[in-house]
Amino acid sequence: VYNHCVQSLRKMSRPPRWVMFLDGDEFLVFRNQSKYTHVTEFLTDHLQEGALQLNWLVFGTANQTKYSPEPVTKRFQYRRELPDTNTKTVAILDHIQSMQVHYAFLQNSTRRVGMGGRKVGMGGALAHVQNGDVSEAAIYHFLYKSEEEFHNKRCVRGNINEPPIWCGQKTEVGEVFDDTAWQTLLRNVPEYAKK
Repeated sequence: VYNHCVQSLRKMSRPPRWVMFLDGDEFLVFRNQSKYTHVTEFLTDHLQEGALQLNWLVFGTANQTKYSPEPVTKRFQYRRELPDTNTKTVAILDHIQSMQVHYAFLQNSTRRVGMGGRKVGMGGALAHVQNGDVSEAAIYHFLYKSEEEFHNKRCVRGNINEPPIWCGQKTEVGEVFDDTAWQTLLRNVPEYAKK
């Protein structure tokens, strides 16, 4: 599906410069809110060739046990202290050879960097970055949600390509308060502040 999307984007009359695939529980969040408010500004500064790997910041249950019909960015504001080694990739469309879930295979002459410009590889695939820099941007991953939602995800639904094999996996509450994603949503969609 990702590769089909890349090929379709290339056929557009005005194809985008950058491509990033995120799941429904993942959000690109600018942690330096005074520096960046638009994705294009951020990518112009940080991605001139190849791909940029952005680490996950994983959010826990915040001790919530049941689903609530509110944005996840409001319901879950406690995360792990350190960045996860898992990343998601934003890549220049013309430099993509093929896509996988977390990364892009790049044309051999292009480079892959992490935040802060640290080189993390050439051409081939790389989905993990140790000690990733999340000072300016990160992928906020709402992995667990409530205990009820996580049970449904792992024990009832399963992943898109496998049965529910992770049933019994423990959840995390989260250690560090971080409402940056919620504040971003409030700033960009003021109607949420009225509710």
